[in-house]
Amino acid sequence: MNWYDRIIINKTPNFYMGALALMEEYFEFQAQHMNEPDWSMAWKGKSLVSHPENFSLTASEIDLRFSDVFDYLNKCREEALRVVESQDELGAYFTLNVPEQTKDMSGFLKTSLIMSDVESIDELGRDDFVTCCLLGLHDLAGIEGDFDIGSPEEQDWFYRAVDPNFDMGELFKIITATSLSDGDQMQLLRFFQDIDKYYEQVKNALFKLEDICRRNFPLVRARYEEKIQELERGQGKKYYIDLLEQVLLKADDFRTQDKVHIEVGIIGYGSLAIRFSSWERLRLRVSPGLLFAELSLLEDKGKYRDKMTQRQLKAISDPTRYKIIRQLSIRPQYGKELANALGLTAATLSHHLATLQQAMLVGVSIEGRKSYYSIRVDELTELGQAIMSMAQRSRMGE
Repeated sequence: MNWYDRIIINKTPNFYMGALALMEEYFEFQAQHMNEPDWSMAWKGKSLVSHPENFSLTASEIDLRFSDVFDYLNKCREEALRVVESQDELGAYFTLNVPEQTKDMSGFLKTSLIMSDVESIDELGRDDFVTCCLLGLHDLAGIEGDFDIGSPEEQDWFYRAVDPNFDMGELFKIITATSLSDGDQMQLLRFFQDIDKYYEQVKNALFKLEDICRRNFPLVRARYEEKIQELERGQGKKYYIDLLEQVLLKADDFRTQDKVHIEVGIIGYGSLAIRFSSWERLRLRVSPGLLFAELSLLEDKGKYRDKMTQRQLKAISDPTRYKIIRQLSIRPQYGKELANALGLTAATLSHHLATLQQAMLVGVSIEGRKSYYSIRVDELTELGQAIMSMAQRSRMGE
């Protein structure tokens, strides 16, 4: 059975994920603009598009076209300011990341908390919180068990790796082996030493943010319900199926007994998130933003291509990532095989692969009990053609 034949549509909003996205958005904006005057007011009223130059309409025209979502976000942000302004300590963990990660990738605490399948913070118990944070730590460190995907040995490793009764000495070894700075390592150690305190702090903040997202939901209810109906009719669902197939997400043999949940995000209106974890405890999930397809259609394709070309050139300008691309040009390879061929640690390889996947240069397919990485020939060809086109224009000007 194809993975997309197992899709079910979640019909109600996940306000837990909305609150989490709202908090992350605030801290990311703060980190980028905190030296600017009135940056918090700028966050509250910011446009639906961060790079209007990439669209066929102006930012104000896009805000007007989707005024219900624009008003919803502005209202949520205005009320959220009173909650998040006093949470700078949490902000440090939302923005904590290893140097190899790009600015587009979520930091430690967001990465951790999306590893939960709850729909309300009330459902997230202390042990669940610890489990999520341990998963986030292993993701940050790029640590995976050296087992076949889905094997009993791998499942046992997951349960042992995220045991809420963790050993601080073992965590010390994991944290100090990361590429985090010494200061960031100490900060992360303090987090796990005081994890009960942070659990209460996170829970209280997200409880208030959830309430804000829920109370303002009527502003976007009509659009949300229309999106759910579109997905249920199948045409909207096909859009995401085609998109995921384009990035080589082939997972027909992956957890074949499990459903794939499509969950529409409202705060993350322009994003598309995929979680295909091999741990049996986590749901398989695709999370499109409420306006993801709509904003994609409004992008100026020429400008988008120029932006993607720049991103791809930056990605392969790194010597390690260039070597990964060259190695994958031989044939698709699974993680351990690729790491051994290049003499890389699992953590280093994981972070570089994430950057290459974001640049659309590498795709992944899950075949049997292994994840195989391969270059996206169409994207690499288009990148080569863009460079060739510049060379040809240069010759014509000689």
